[in-house]
Formats: sequence, C-alpha cells, structure tokens
Amino acid sequence: MCRVRAADDTAGMDYASSALSLGILGPMEASRDGRALELGPFKQRVVLGMLLCRPNKVVSIAALADAVWPDAMPRTARKNLQVYVWALRKILCAPQDGRRILHRPPGYVLEVGAGEADALRFAELARAGREAARAGDASAARLLEQALRLWRGPVLADLVASPALLEEATRLNEQYLGVYEDWAEAKLGLGEHEDVLDGIEDLVQRYPFRERLRRAQILALTRTGRHTEALAQFDAMRQALARELGLEPSPVLARLYESILTGGEIPDTEPPRREIAAGARSGPGRDIADFTGRADHVRTLLELFGGTDRSPGRIVVISGPAGVGKTALAVRCSRLRRLVIVDDAATEAQLEASLEAISGGVDVLVTSRHRLSGVAGVVHVALGPMPDSEAVEFLARLIGADRVAAEPEAARQLAQACGGLPLALRIAGAKLDALRHVTLARYVERLADDERVLDELAIGELRIRTRLATAYEALPAGDQATLRAMAGLETPQFAASELANVLGTDAARAEVAVERLIEAHVVEVLPADDGYQYVLPRLTRVYVRALAHRSAASPA
Repeated sequence: MCRVRAADDTAGMDYASSALSLGILGPMEASRDGRALELGPFKQRVVLGMLLCRPNKVVSIAALADAVWPDAMPRTARKNLQVYVWALRKILCAPQDGRRILHRPPGYVLEVGAGEADALRFAELARAGREAARAGDASAARLLEQALRLWRGPVLADLVASPALLEEATRLNEQYLGVYEDWAEAKLGLGEHEDVLDGIEDLVQRYPFRERLRRAQILALTRTGRHTEALAQFDAMRQALARELGLEPSPVLARLYESILTGGEIPDTEPPRREIAAGARSGPGRDIADFTGRADHVRTLLELFGGTDRSPGRIVVISGPAGVGKTALAVRCSRLRRLVIVDDAATEAQLEASLEAISGGVDVLVTSRHRLSGVAGVVHVALGPMPDSEAVEFLARLIGADRVAAEPEAARQLAQACGGLPLALRIAGAKLDALRHVTLARYVERLADDERVLDELAIGELRIRTRLATAYEALPAGDQATLRAMAGLETPQFAASELANVLGTDAARAEVAVERLIEAHVVEVLPADDGYQYVLPRLTRVYVRALAHRSAASPA
C-alpha cells in the first residue's frame, strides 16, 4: 500500500487510546490495552473479518457461511458459526463491555465505536477531510492524510483467500484510492507538489487508468519544472488506454496536455470526474470508427437513458464475456448521450464503491463480465457474441468488402471460429490485413487447430489468451475447478448430470455450480430438444484445457 509523507509522527494514531483496538486496514489485528489478542483459527477470523467490514450493521448468517465455506457448506454450518461467535465474544469482550457481538436476525452485528476500529476511523477522517475541502479549509489535506496513514498494507491480507472478504477488501481499497486522490488534489492546492510526487508513481503503475491519479501526478511534475516527465506520463496513459480499451484520455487531461505542450496556463481546477472501478472513466472517450452492428442494443440503451418518464440517475450494467465488445458499445452510446462510464467493474462491492463516489442524479453505464445482480436498482443488458451476419460485416470493414465477397463461406467460418467475439475478429482482421497473401480459407484452417488457435489470435498487444486468462483468474477457486471439469468433458455441450459425474456430486449441486459460471458469462445456455443444454465456448474450452495440461505436466 502506497503511503503518504507523514506530517507528524502521531497523525492518524489517536484511535489507539481505546482499550480495544480492531484493525482490518492491513492484516487483521486486535489488541486490548496495547496487548495483542489471539483471534483463533482461519475460519473464526473470517467471521470476525466479515463483521469488522460491516461494523454496527447486521451481517446475515448466509453471508457469513458463504464467506467461511465458499465451495461446499457443511450441514453443521450454523452450529459452527455459533461456536466461532461464542469464541470471539470471549476473546474481544471484557466484563464491562457486554457481549459486543449480538444476535440480530437474520445474523450478527459487531458493535464498535469509531475510536476502536480503524475502518470506522478512516471513514470518519475521510468524511471530515472532504467536507473541509468543499469548504476551502486548508485542514483538508491534514485530515485526509491522517485517514491514509491508518493503512498498514493490503486490506485483510491474511484473509483474502475467502472470496467474500476479497470483495470487501476490494471495496475498501477503492475507498482508499478515492481518498488518496482527494489528498493529492488538496496538497496541490496548497502548493506542496513534492509531497504528491512522493509515492504516487507506485499507485499510477498499479492503476494505470485512473485519470485523477494521473492528473495529480502530471500537475505535480509540471509545477516542479519537470515538463518532459509530465508529457511522458500523459503519453504512457494515452498508449495504455488505446492498447487495452481502444479509448483516448478524457478532454480534461487532453487540455492539460496541450497547456503543458504549448506553455499555456496550467489549470488549477476541472479535475476529471471521480473514477473508482478498474478502468473506470467518465465522458464519451473515443468512438471506434469501425463499430459494427449491435443496433438492438444501442436502441435499448438509448431508450433506457433517453426516456422522459424516468427519474435521473439511472444505472445500467452491460454484462458479457471477455472480448465481446462491452466497452465499445458503452462508448458508442455515451457519445449519443452524456454518461459516466464505469468500465470493467469486477465485483458488486467494487461497483457499490464506484457509485458512492459519483454524485447523485448522474446516469451511469457500467460494463462487467458479471451481471452484478446483487446491486439494487440497476438495469441489466446482456451482450452476447455477434451473429454471423454482423461478424462477417465487421470482418469486411477490417479487411475489405472485396476480400470477404470473394470467399463468403470462409468468412462465415472464420466468424464462427472467432466465437463471434469482436476482439477475436479484430485480431484476425488485423492479421489478415497484414498477411494479404493468406486466403480466408487457409486462415480458417489455422484457427481450426486447437493447439494453434490462441497463438493465431494474437497480434502486437492484442491477445485473446490474455483476456481469457484475466477472466479465468478472476473466478473463485471453486469455480475454476468446476470450469476445468467442464473443459475435460468429451464435448462442449453437456447436461448437469454429466458434470455431476465428473465432479462426484449430485445433479442439483452441479447445476448450482454451472449457474455461477453462467452469471459470470463463462458458460452459455442454448435450447435443446429436451429443454436446454449448457455450452462451454470453444476458445474458453481450449484455454482451460491447455491450462490443465500444463498444470498436470508441472512437477508437484
């Protein structure tokens, strides 16, 4: 975790005077009267971690159980949770404290004061610092700095093996980044530019698409006379955005760049809108000139955001598999109506943190590989692979209509070999445009080889394997195991009973496991004679099979 330069040795430490001290802004820790408390085994600490992430709020038994047993919940789960809570009460509660952990249907609540929990103290200081900044009070930077200095390292670093606590850690980390950006802007307002440069490079490298961070860095470099470095930072972000997202920096950053380049006045105000989720950005960005198809989806989104019979502040989530063109669709629609885009939100907790930081009444368009069904009040738009007709049209835009017209059947087969994914088609098109001597039919033969296809769908920085790896690694360990089992089946189409045989479980549990992957847009559901069947898309199947083969071949 990046630290800010200390204003004094006691900043942010006034919470420690409490007899009980509970910390999650780093590895979880607890102490009483300055003496560390032993918190027990891993699962018991997961329960405490969940309660501390939602202090003074009821955490349901179902949520606690899911955090402790993400893969397979035992029949004794409720009884085990009662034992963990009983043990934690004995550890945390002095006689004068009462029980602290109280049973409140449908779960439990941990009652703590702001002086006893670092997460509460962080929120209190952040709120005070932001209020001071809005009022133009010079104390804003000091208060925000005190909030940041409460962080001892990655949140719950010892407990993020639990997917639920990983989500909570992500949510809190997003809050840290927002406060850091507020602090940096407050410091710039005070003229303390060197303090901003001390440590911001690490965060910029880890979060390359956060425009507020990059703007603060560029301003600090410019105001310390390091204009060449400031321009280089802008170019680095511009290249990363173009390479990874097909977008350009926001108009705010573009104007800042022009001011530095031409020696004009450097603006003090107009920071980009708050961006929280990985890759989040506001404003329209750069539309993609060869955007093709998706007419129904564009129409649906414009109706959702353009209707007169709705209240402002609508939130829409475009979800779909990796490489399906979610960001391109979001950018196309944002140009026809001004929106805040939150790109590639990974979890519900991350999206919640993003929405908390966006001012009310603003329309928000979210892209995600998951439906994010647990976020209240959002409208869901699912984006699937392109139909053959649109995929062939897209290919014609990339390599020329004459070339496609000369081999129409091969063009259709190529579209299918790419799974109808715009990213895969874009890569194939770029490769064929460079290899004018290769016929479409010959390239289809190359894509038909499972051992070759992922290497073929790679050019420059665009690699379908990278997107598949990102999607796979984002899954919980249990879902990864289920996906490996699916990839090992004889055919990509299967029923729950077939998967159950491989997993060694019953069809009902196998169905639940598959549905988690459907929600993550990894598995598709297609109609069949007897109702429906599950389908693992070919490129995902090839990737996971290769991964399993490498793992089996590696020494233990």
